[in-house]
Amino acid sequence: MGKYILSPQKREHPTKAELALLNRRLSHDASVEFNGIHTALYNLRRGMDISPVADRLYAKSTHVRRILLALELLGQNKRTHQQYSLNDLLEALTVDANRVGEDEGIIVENDTQETITVDNEASVVYMQLYNAVTNAFESYHGDIGEMRGGSIRVHARVHLLSEQDHGHLGPHQALYQPGERFVVVSVADQGKGIEENILPTIFRDGVTSKRKGSGIGLALSDYICDYLHGFLRVESAVGIGTTFSLFFPAGYKRDNV
Repeated sequence: MGKYILSPQKREHPTKAELALLNRRLSHDASVEFNGIHTALYNLRRGMDISPVADRLYAKSTHVRRILLALELLGQNKRTHQQYSLNDLLEALTVDANRVGEDEGIIVENDTQETITVDNEASVVYMQLYNAVTNAFESYHGDIGEMRGGSIRVHARVHLLSEQDHGHLGPHQALYQPGERFVVVSVADQGKGIEENILPTIFRDGVTSKRKGSGIGLALSDYICDYLHGFLRVESAVGIGTTFSLFFPAGYKRDNV
């Protein structure tokens, strides 16, 4: 099994190219949402039941609002944080993912057992995890585009920072010490996997294994890791599956501390 660690890189802002591609992706999502509303109104006028469409549109609009908030914070480099329930965020993530992806025959399950409260920016954590879930969905696509059913497991746990993990914090090592309380959220699939020699390249601009994609979701990960003071670990084996694990502090500390 191959493994790769993505440590944070100190950057003041995402690049213009990254934000432009993300804007294109969101514009597409908004266009799909608008078309769905148009179809729902048409069916409503004909007296048809629009409940299934309404549920899906609600999920999509909620997702887009969360991503827009994250992009506003990232684009303007606003370092905000607040205390929130990670369990509630993961529940929202799995509900959104299951509603959006229900036609693909894949179930997203959150099996977190611990009650976890963190102090960080919820929308940015959501954005990074949703990127991982989206890539997990794509791992179940065959070479000619057909989708095979499967499951995606989301799991969070409290993790005491080890000496080895401390070395992955990049420019934020001075803020945190081994033994401090971190959180690990993993997104695991049983899809086609990623070849070991490709793992170091999946976080580069434009590199994607998706049938339709820009690769920008993962390419922004180093900036998100810097924003959250965390790091990413990806483990994968061809034919077995891939696990993305996001490590970040349970209690965010400002850089000027």
